[in-house]
Amino acid sequence: MEKIENNKNKKGFVILMVILLLSVILVVGLGVFDIIVREILISNMGRESQKAFYAADAGAECVQYWEKQGGKFIPGSAYLIDCNGNSIVGQMSGDLASPENSNNYNIPIKVNFTNGACASVTLLINSSDPSIDTVITSRGYNVGCDDASSKKVERGVRVKY
Repeated sequence: MEKIENNKNKKGFVILMVILLLSVILVVGLGVFDIIVREILISNMGRESQKAFYAADAGAECVQYWEKQGGKFIPGSAYLIDCNGNSIVGQMSGDLASPENSNNYNIPIKVNFTNGACASVTLLINSSDPSIDTVITSRGYNVGCDDASSKKVERGVRVKY
């Protein structure tokens, strides 16, 4: 009779071990899930940062290529830049970079790309530095230039020549 009573007491111990083992497996699984989610977020941020950098680089290259092909900005006139199959139309405001030098012009240009990225490019012609004739400052965004998204990423490129 004693043997039967001992077996009844051991059955509760097995249930306790199973619950403990399942708890440990659940904690480990949640830890791995948390790591995976963080890695996905980091990967997405890297992709969006790369998209913004490439937009900035492409915007600077478009303006530089157009200028090297003989494109001229004439104060008070409209300009048309063909870039990667996109036509960028703008009006040069003739804002002077420095009032004492009427040959310095800041020209704002926005370049929109088919992947939703955008570049805001500023072309400074005839800077005050005699060794540098032109400065292109391009700021690339992973979303539209005017988008106020909390996930907006900005990267910049400056070209001097």
